[in-house]
Amino acid sequence: MRSKSTVDHVKFRINQELSSRQVVRGLRILHDPVEREWQDRHVFHRDVLQIRRLTDSPPHSVTCQTWTTVTDDDELASHLISIWLTWDKPWYNWMDEHLFLRDMRRGMLHSDYCSPFLVNAVLAWACPYSDYHEARTKDGAVSVLMKCFIVEARHLIEEEMKNPPNLPTVQGLTFLYLALALSGQDRLGYQSMVQTIAMCEELERSPPKTYGSEEDAQDLERTIALTCWGVYNMTTASFTSFMRPQIMRKPKSSPPTPRYNGTWTPYPRQADPILGYNDELFHVYCDVQVIAAELTQLLFDDTSTLSKSVQEAKVITLCRQLLERLDSMPAHLQLREGAPASVLAHHVWYQVIILRMYLAVQTPDHNQILAKRSRSLCIDTAVRVAEIVRLHVRSYGCELMINMYTQACSLALYTLLDAPNTSENHLAITTLCVCLRALSKRWPMVMGILRMVQHYAKQVRYTLPLDADRLLVGFEDDWNRRQTRRLISIYPQPAVAANSTLGSVDVKDMSRFLEQMEGLNLDDTQNA
Repeated sequence: MRSKSTVDHVKFRINQELSSRQVVRGLRILHDPVEREWQDRHVFHRDVLQIRRLTDSPPHSVTCQTWTTVTDDDELASHLISIWLTWDKPWYNWMDEHLFLRDMRRGMLHSDYCSPFLVNAVLAWACPYSDYHEARTKDGAVSVLMKCFIVEARHLIEEEMKNPPNLPTVQGLTFLYLALALSGQDRLGYQSMVQTIAMCEELERSPPKTYGSEEDAQDLERTIALTCWGVYNMTTASFTSFMRPQIMRKPKSSPPTPRYNGTWTPYPRQADPILGYNDELFHVYCDVQVIAAELTQLLFDDTSTLSKSVQEAKVITLCRQLLERLDSMPAHLQLREGAPASVLAHHVWYQVIILRMYLAVQTPDHNQILAKRSRSLCIDTAVRVAEIVRLHVRSYGCELMINMYTQACSLALYTLLDAPNTSENHLAITTLCVCLRALSKRWPMVMGILRMVQHYAKQVRYTLPLDADRLLVGFEDDWNRRQTRRLISIYPQPAVAANSTLGSVDVKDMSRFLEQMEGLNLDDTQNA
């Protein structure tokens, strides 16, 4: 196609490709019924997606045979690595991509910055971002390909855990946690996160030695700092989401000096590259997460002895600090049309922290003057989230967004469902529902979150905007009880957790909330 071949020649090559090519190999690590399920999905959607794949040009080329037995398809691996580096890596920035790609391309098993476990974990995490038919989520379940990468990663980690912590192990465990959590298995993923924190702190206390040049030693020192801060940032975001206090200590080292701002393109879209500011954003993010971590300990630590008045004063102080940092960001990191997706995501994260803070002080045991003011601020913040989402959609569409938008959109929706019926709020609600629905097609956990929002809207008898209502009706048609049984989640139901009036519902996590709302017995989960 790129060489301007005739239509007949292109049709011949496509037919030849479809009949002979086996995209994913090595699925013997799963049982035959699962392999047959994958084969069925492979046939379905073949014509459309295979043509898209033939025209794909991943910006990063890698070889994968050394690193995984799940596939020997380098084009597939290059696509997954490229889509991860484009959309996810600028936000969850705990790896030096240059050193990782260098060692992966070399194919040397005993590398400082790459390992089979890390590669399988990265590829698993990247699958839901892809529209390749063998990788994408379908009918509320992650792909067999993603399951295969997770199974191989979990097999490999059993051996790696016998050795002292190293960079690929800590980094891979972080990906494994995220893959499990967003697949709707965050009870199991939570264990991986706690394990990651322990290993990361051990890595900082007893870093591995390098016997190379001074430059090699500097690379290792910098990457350890990058990993420790990256894990600290990620776990702070997770504890904020779970409404639990951060248990990881702030790293002793300073965040590494920015050196790779580089360029960014919205792959797989074709567009001119723009400056990405990834390392600069990482520094800003580290600063913000220190505040967010303090807030989790302040708001969600049940053992705290602070009085409500002291707690409220600290919340106001931290919020002021947060807004000062937002206002002081340089012009190129401000919200604007055409900004890199990571810049937009960073601004959304500010709004998430503000929403979490002020939702937490709206309970009856807090000062009611502050609670009333916080409700007004939460509504303004929720509308702001929707505005940033629309900015992202105008620039890059709604097909690809990092999963952090899930927390932002769900919190904003809960806020607006308790707000007045205004045209501005209706526009925001519709925007947020569209965003969550798009994310739910990639991440099973988001389906559960959207279902919780849907139940909450019914409970409070909120009259949804027409477009949002139609979208949720369509979502309800796709939902079935098997979806609930697949979700083993501790993700909180914010309205219940904040003691809002919600009928007779008194459970706080997703699994039990959906069980009670839908009359399911989750003791049968293992049989689903």
